[in-house]
Amino acid sequence: MADMLSQQEQPWQAGPEELPFTTHLVNRHGDRHLGFNDDDGRFSRLWRHTSPEPLHTGDAVLLRPSDIDRIIHGYRRPTPTNAQSAPAATAR
Repeated sequence: MADMLSQQEQPWQAGPEELPFTTHLVNRHGDRHLGFNDDDGRFSRLWRHTSPEPLHTGDAVLLRPSDIDRIIHGYRRPTPTNAQSAPAATAR
């Protein structure tokens, strides 16, 4: 995992066709993009021209420490009780 976190990435801005999940954290600097797969409840790192790379939640936090609150609390499926309180995230 340490290799993946330190791997150099060419900055890129993900377009709609490059966002395979319903919830994404797209970094404005063009790197370290994350997606959350509602079907299997896992985070994936999004790479340009490569399939999404599944991550453990702890690895997602290490990749995007400034977004720890969104990573831990923001990816809840909306229910009648949390639909209004969930933080906004980029949706497809």
